[in-house]
Amino acid sequence: MLSLIYVSRPLVDPEARARVLDDIQAVSIARNTDLGITGLLISTSGYFAQILEGPESGVEAVMARIAVDPRHHEVRIIRRSDVSERRFPHWRMARFDGESFGAVRVNPLLADCHARGDADAIARFERLIDVIAIGGPLS
Repeated sequence: MLSLIYVSRPLVDPEARARVLDDIQAVSIARNTDLGITGLLISTSGYFAQILEGPESGVEAVMARIAVDPRHHEVRIIRRSDVSERRFPHWRMARFDGESFGAVRVNPLLADCHARGDADAIARFERLIDVIAIGGPLS
């Protein structure tokens, strides 16, 4: 099974942000159900990050669509790995877009991942993903 994480820069009008994210989530849930994919979309004012997990062919098909989606640009894959189990077995596409926490903690972390592919930043981001996956404290 493939697990893939990318980070990108949104091109979404801030006033339309909630509607656009609702649309992305609804379409993703339907498509991911058909393809056997699970994952998480993280959105801050400056970045999108998404974790996709499932059969390689399905993840690759979804990633091909994501790469040309006009709602974002500068798509960078920061991790791609084979995994034996899913982090999000029940989430066809969960969403995390808490602005106050996102602006202070997540946005700078995603900036480091996106700009440099910094190994330390990616490791910290992986820990955040794990916390979100198990529902632990975000402190």
